[in-house]
Amino acid sequence: MQLSTAKKMRALRMGTCAKRLVPALLFVLALLMWGYSAHSRQLMEQRLTASGFPEGNISDLFPRWLGTRELLLNGRDPYSPEITQEIQRGYYGRPIDSRLATDPIDEQRFAYPLFVVFLLAPTISLPFTVVKPLFTLILSTSAVWTVLLWVRAVGLKAGRGKIFSCILLALATIPYAEGIQLQQLSVLVAFLLAAAVYALATEKFIVAGSLLAFQFQLPDSALKIEAHGQVAWANPNGQTGVHFLDISSDVSAELKKWLQAAAVHAGANANEAVPHCRLSDLSLGGCYVETDAPFPEQALVDLCLKTDKMEVHTEGMVRVAHPGHGMGVEFPSRTEEQRAQVGNLIDVLRSSPDTAPELTISPKALVADLTQFEPADKKAEESADDLEDPLLELLRRGTALQQEEFLSELHHQRNPQAAASV
Repeated sequence: MQLSTAKKMRALRMGTCAKRLVPALLFVLALLMWGYSAHSRQLMEQRLTASGFPEGNISDLFPRWLGTRELLLNGRDPYSPEITQEIQRGYYGRPIDSRLATDPIDEQRFAYPLFVVFLLAPTISLPFTVVKPLFTLILSTSAVWTVLLWVRAVGLKAGRGKIFSCILLALATIPYAEGIQLQQLSVLVAFLLAAAVYALATEKFIVAGSLLAFQFQLPDSALKIEAHGQVAWANPNGQTGVHFLDISSDVSAELKKWLQAAAVHAGANANEAVPHCRLSDLSLGGCYVETDAPFPEQALVDLCLKTDKMEVHTEGMVRVAHPGHGMGVEFPSRTEEQRAQVGNLIDVLRSSPDTAPELTISPKALVADLTQFEPADKKAEESADDLEDPLLELLRRGTALQQEEFLSELHHQRNPQAAASV
């Protein structure tokens, strides 16, 4: 018994030592990496001095800051050769000469997109000797918050010790060690990306939209699209619509050509039906259809049931869409004719219990007329309220539920006894 207790105490001491040792090792690793980066910068400055360059401002922030200052204060083009020479004079100590083999190849131009001036605008009235340490502090803080935001965004359950270790591990990497010491804006971009993901994860869509930037290449095309966008809509099922903000007219024209060519290649048309769909749930108010390719929410669709003897059509509006799984469709209830169509649909299913009718769903409009899904008179509205329809209620609040929550409640409606026994 005493031996078992001693082993437990020994294991507890080893665990405690390990918890203290890991942050200490990471701290040493960060110091070594920062020392390596600082030494590399010193070697570069020594090579420049040996090549006849005076002392300059070896900072990746300087070209962006000087270009911003000249644009906003003096109205000069930051991409012009004159500004490039001034940047080289401040960065290297003198303009570089491409004829000299010992001169650097990197011209240190103002290479960032023009919107970077809005970020650096508050600093143009300050001398760079103040801006440089100020940005070093801002980037260091941004690096710490980048780690914290990613931890919260992915829902990682970690104590303060583990989070502190994650921060030290990030600071020990070359991108952060060099990025902070050279005042690289990529460190700030990493923070903005983490902030955007965190805002999306916590459903702060307006904030996420103001921070979102993207770059992608179209399939089977050499066209690359790089722009900023704002989140126009999002739902709990993981679907997000992004409104492009600053795409040029040339890129927009190329994008339209690609979309048209892709549509022709795929054979898409206005009457194309959803393939491989199965009706899993049905009521007088709506239905749920299992399919790998659901239509978007609020789309107006036509549901068609076919048997050997008859064919029945009814309209519906997609209330909720689950990519790769299915969609919930609400039936219109404004007129007697619309309600009769739904009744005919149910009669067809009842008349052939042994055989499954063929179901096809085709698009009719991108956005349905919501007034067609409201009763035309007060009497019809009262009768609709009196008729309990759990499926319709679930469809109408489906966009506020996670996909798993929706499908779980749908399953409970199919098997109320099983749900009651849980």
